[in-house]
Amino acid sequence: MSRTRPSVRTDAVLRAPEAGLPVLLVEVDRCTEAVDVLAAKFARYREFVRVQVKDHSLAVPHGGEGVPLWHSYYPPTGRDGYPPVLVVFDPGTRLGEQALKSRMNGVLDLARDHWTGAYKGFGGYSG
Repeated sequence: MSRTRPSVRTDAVLRAPEAGLPVLLVEVDRCTEAVDVLAAKFARYREFVRVQVKDHSLAVPHGGEGVPLWHSYYPPTGRDGYPPVLVVFDPGTRLGEQALKSRMNGVLDLARDHWTGAYKGFGGYSG
């Protein structure tokens, strides 16, 4: 049985740790593919950053602990969560202003489950 790891290929990766930007994944949309195809990339990004692999450099029995696979490609961000993904929309002369806004809103709506957080109540003073 073959096991494959989810992968994504970003259009660019920006790093400027001295400016507080350890890693930023960049997706450039030239408006040549369908909105649902672009939105589906967010699911692949999420799958990719959730993959855990054994860290054999840790001196513990049974081959180490699970660490995020993406750390082997990009440095950790130093904050909780996943590395941010920036989408740059470049319509060129293909789309007018209203069509571009519609495209951006379509991607936003279709990818909402991949970028929105979920409220988790932990009790305490305000419930």
